[in-house]
Amino acid sequence: MPYLSELAIFSYGFTAQGRLLPPALPDEWMIEMTLQNGTAPILTLTPLDEQGRFSNWSSGIRTVFFL
Repeated sequence: MPYLSELAIFSYGFTAQGRLLPPALPDEWMIEMTLQNGTAPILTLTPLDEQGRFSNWSSGIRTVFFL
């Protein structure tokens, strides 16, 4: 990880109502490891339905990145 400037933590979901859905597996260890190595953890958002499956309902939503 010392050669990375950032690491995308894959993947948090969000519903059409704006509810955040956490990943299926714990990600705290990845976030802690990136911070310990001076790497920025980047939140990856994916549109999901209520069952946690990918949904393309948001194809018209503009993506904004904050660093």
